Amino acid sequence: MRFNIKSVEKLPIRGNLDVPRGARALVILVGRSFFFPWIAEVLCEERFAVCRFDSDKLDDVRAAVRYCQTRMALPTFLFGYAQGGDMAIVAAEDVLNLRGVVTWSAAARMNGYDILGAASRLTVPLLIVHGERDESVPVAASAEIAAAAPDVSRVVISTASHTYNSIHPLVNVPRELMLAADVTARFIAAYS
Repeated sequence: MRFNIKSVEKLPIRGNLDVPRGARALVILVGRSFFFPWIAEVLCEERFAVCRFDSDKLDDVRAAVRYCQTRMALPTFLFGYAQGGDMAIVAAEDVLNLRGVVTWSAAARMNGYDILGAASRLTVPLLIVHGERDESVPVAASAEIAAAAPDVSRVVISTASHTYNSIHPLVNVPRELMLAADVTARFIAAYS
């Protein structure tokens, strides 16, 4: 289901909320990636409702979470890729019924936000997934975030790049992307 809500600046936030029959959790995808439509399909097949939207501003993340949570009372997870992962960590303290946070290829530092401080204040489990061959964000960033978080699982995929070896357009799903998606789905299922 497509949705269109207003940001605090009264600008449109456009998104999709896909709800499979018998949904057992709500996953909010934070940030942007060409592989998010595929990830949404994978998670829906696991019976997770998935929200994707076109912004990664902190207030917009909060607005999307509120919109989805008013439509369904499900355990909620934030799942962010790259800067979206940083935003998911920061936004976590404001999310009701939050059960976990997932980051893929997140940085330990971002302009204007204390990522490590926010990670240290997490009250839910954190899954960190990172590619050892990430050419954009050094894998050491995932170790810094993991060291700050109180309840963390960290998975480093030795052969994965920043995009988990996927290329745009996503025609073939590489093993590394499939592995990251599988670990993520298992984490969400375990904490739902």
